[in-house]
Amino acid sequence: MGGAGWAAQERLGGRVTVEQVAFPQYGVLADPGTAELLDEALRNGVEVIGGIDPAGADHDPVRHLDIVFALAEKHGAPGSTFTCMTADRSVPGNSS
Repeated sequence: MGGAGWAAQERLGGRVTVEQVAFPQYGVLADPGTAELLDEALRNGVEVIGGIDPAGADHDPVRHLDIVFALAEKHGAPGSTFTCMTADRSVPGNSS
């Protein structure tokens, strides 16, 4: 176990639980190298991977989600994503 959060968990002897989440603050596709950093975080003990609004950040929700959930599957980690609903028909995949 590593990191300040995990150290605090150990020091407090089970009175707190720390769960670290790796997520792409500025998108996976829009910020080159992010997928590799997420993979590295999961290899180094981060337990959960998250995504951010895939249509807004990367403008390609399918590729964004494919990357995030492929990493979750590769590392046996729970995956979660934040999605922003919009009525903007210019956003790919939004036909309503």
